[in-house]
Order: sequence, then structure tokens, then C-alpha cells
Amino acid sequence: MTKAKLETEVSKYMSYVLRHAPEAAGLTLDPEGWVSFEALEQAVASKYDVSRADIIEIVENNPKKRFTVADNRIRANQGHSVDVDLALTAVEPPAALFHGTSAIAWHSIEREGLKNAAPPRASVGRCRNGENRGYAPQGRICHPARRRGRHVFRGSFFLCLRQWSMAHRKRSSSIYFARRRDPMKSAVVQLPGLNRDRDMIAALTKISGREPMTIWQTEAEIPDVDLIVIPGGFSYGDYLRCGAIAARMPVMQAIIDKAAKGVKVLGVCNGFQILVEAGLLPGALMRNASLKFVCREIKLEVVNAETDFTRAYAQGQVIRCPVAHHDGNYFADEATLAKIEGNGQVVFRYAEGTNPNGSLNDIAAVMNEKGNVLGMMPHPENLIEAAHGGSDGRGLFASALDVIAA
Repeated sequence: MTKAKLETEVSKYMSYVLRHAPEAAGLTLDPEGWVSFEALEQAVASKYDVSRADIIEIVENNPKKRFTVADNRIRANQGHSVDVDLALTAVEPPAALFHGTSAIAWHSIEREGLKNAAPPRASVGRCRNGENRGYAPQGRICHPARRRGRHVFRGSFFLCLRQWSMAHRKRSSSIYFARRRDPMKSAVVQLPGLNRDRDMIAALTKISGREPMTIWQTEAEIPDVDLIVIPGGFSYGDYLRCGAIAARMPVMQAIIDKAAKGVKVLGVCNGFQILVEAGLLPGALMRNASLKFVCREIKLEVVNAETDFTRAYAQGQVIRCPVAHHDGNYFADEATLAKIEGNGQVVFRYAEGTNPNGSLNDIAAVMNEKGNVLGMMPHPENLIEAAHGGSDGRGLFASALDVIAA
């Protein structure tokens, strides 16, 4: 691994444990987000071959200035999903609103104004008095903006933008300031026999702050959402093949249509089997090599940390995760296996000899070529908080729900 790549991975790992899951590294943040430098150094050194001097260099050279070191302590400067008080100072918003856009789109914006769309991706957290804070999307000035209301902005001009086209047309050409961007919308599919839907709903609600909608099997259309999840269980009693009947329900055609448009889709355990049966993912899931139902904790290696589902993790990071299945033995022919390995479609791999089912190449999770559909046998929703015994699964949802800084 090159020095640059190592520094990037260490920086990502530090961001993850200092902003989202300190307990994953055995750390405890104080109320202001600080932790002793020695404790962080030990956590990093247990995973990467780096010295104290290397970590200091990574902090000083970080282009986004994500960390602060003071009095032998270190903390992340922004983007926390855990509850900390950064004591940020209230500031007045600027007279002009900056919005990231491409040069290609600029003339259309000048001509037609901003249209209704997803708000810019930004890091969201809480300040001492409950105000939201984060950082502003960077880009060229796309519209002069007039301040509406008496909102207080904290941090480095956290400007979250609601692009209400009707408001532009009917009221004025000004852009409204919003105190925070809306949490991403998600949906959980419900089918007869699935039994992990409540766990999944709880995980999505806890991490995004917004309860997902539930979609029944007979729905032929799905409202606009950012993430669709098919949870685990035993749909239709696993008759014929696991997921075979569920894959032919009306809701699956709606999911196929959404996936084709780029909506993120996550299938866990039986959900993974359903996605394979529906043709959204390659390969097949067969009976466990032991011919027994397996329910235990395993280790997962993050094989591809550059996906919409794994950005909160570092490449090669090993995490804990529970499994509970009878038919999780991933199989694909040689050509398909070579293709998905070569394309980076293998996202997680069973690590440290914990393969519970005999999957080829220790494959635990695969995604489609476009990168917006992920299937995995382990259950990350059951390891997201201290009450579960750890939070290693939290990073997957933080990534998919975009509650981490890119």
C-alpha cells in the first residue's frame, strides 16, 4: 500500500471513530468530542502500521482540516452523528448563497432558476442549544439570496438549501434558507414471512432521524425515496427456493424500476436472496455447506470502501456482524466470479476464518455494476448501538443514508 493510500485510509478511520462510532475503537468521547491522543494512537496503531508522528502528519496535512489537536487531546471538527457539544459560535449567513453545481448546468440555472431536487449533501449534527451545524457545499454563486426568518447558522456557514420551485414561481426568485436538510427518505419492504422488518425500521429511524415508510408486497408503485431495504426473514416460508416467490410479487417490479433509475436498494439475508432471484444481483445463494442453520457473530472485511454503502469504513477494515441463515452459501460460475471480483462488486468478505456457510471466495456481500444495489447475508441492523454490544454495523447505514461527510 502506498503512503498516500495509507494516509487516506487512516484519516477515514479516524473520522469514523471520532464522529460516528468511538466505541468501535474502544474510545469514549468527552461531552465536547475530545479523546486523549494516546487512546486514539493505540486504536489506530492496532489496525495500521503507523507511528505517532505519522498520525500528527495526517492531522496537519488533512485537506479538509477535519481534526484538532490540543493539550494532548484530539477531536473531529465537524460532521458528528454522536451527541457532542462543539461550542460553535453563531454567525450571520452571507448575502449570497453558494451551491455546488457543474459548469454544464450553470446556463440552465441562470435561464430557468433552481428546480425541485434533492438538497445538497452536507454533514449534520447538533450544537449545545439544539441548533444544527455543519459545513456549506462549495461551488460558484448560483443565486443571490435574501434572508428569510430569523434562523441562526452555526459553524462554517452551514447553508442547507430547499429548492422549492413553486416558491420561486409564486412568491419570489429568492432561495429560502433552511436550518437543516431533510433526512433522506427510506422505505422498508414487507412480505409474508419476513421477520426483521421492525429491526430494520428501528435502525433506519435511529440513524437517519426519520422513520421509513413501509411498502407492502402488493404495491405496484413506490413513492420517491432515497433508499429501499428488503429485510431478512423467511418470505413465503422459503418454499421453492429462498426468495423465489417473493421475487415475483408486484412490489419487486417497482423496486427493479427504481433501481434502474439509480435509487439505492439494500437486501439483507432473505432480502439478498430475493434480489438474486429477481435478477438484480449476480450469482446464487445455496444451502450452507454444513447443511445447518447458522446463528452467530462473524468478522467481515471491507473489500470496497468506495461505495455508497461503505464510505464510513476504511478499505480493509475488519468489523463484527451477526449472521442467522440456512441458505447463505454464495455461488457463481467462474466467469461471473471473475467479473464481480474484477469490477469491485464484492463489497464485504468473511474474515479471519469466520465464513459460516462455505461461500466462494468468502463472499458475504455483492453489489450490481452500477453500485446502487447491495445484497449481504450478515445483519448490520443488529449491531448499531451499545445495547447491541457494539456499533460496527452503523457505518453501513450512515453511508447509505448520507449522514457522514463525503
